Amino acid sequence: MKYLSDLAELFVVQLREQYDGGRQQLLFFPKLRAFATSTELQQLIDHQIGTTKAQMHRLDQIFSLLKRNLHGAKNDAIKGLITEAKELAERCPDDNVRDIAINSSLRQFNHHNIASYTALFIYAGNLDLFEIKVMLKDSLEEEKEIDTELYLLTDGLCKFKVSQTDNI
Repeated sequence: MKYLSDLAELFVVQLREQYDGGRQQLLFFPKLRAFATSTELQQLIDHQIGTTKAQMHRLDQIFSLLKRNLHGAKNDAIKGLITEAKELAERCPDDNVRDIAINSSLRQFNHHNIASYTALFIYAGNLDLFEIKVMLKDSLEEEKEIDTELYLLTDGLCKFKVSQTDNI
């Protein structure tokens, strides 16, 4: 284990972790989409994939500006979220319940990304990396927008399911 001696090192390591997390999400989201039956949920997953690709491109640009290698860190948190999301989707035979579970899993990915981009945004400001700070703010705002969309969809999916349930 390499110890991190300053904010700049922490910043680069967490950028690498975010990059790896984005890579993992891009590989997993199409599989999660295949489990979804709601058209709105599928469209939101497609939107999340497009947003993640744009964020990955931004991270490429950030590493280029920093003249640093973007590889080297693993994002174990995203790996765990992927395992959990897959297992949860597989445990829901009812299409509507599975869509609600998938939406919940997407919110967990999203909240992880919000927390990561918030920290990176703050670090960039404290390191006087203002161009990079703006780029990270763009990614953070995209994640917040997706969070709102996921929240609204969760509410709609749950209301639909409750209206079909008599045993509550």
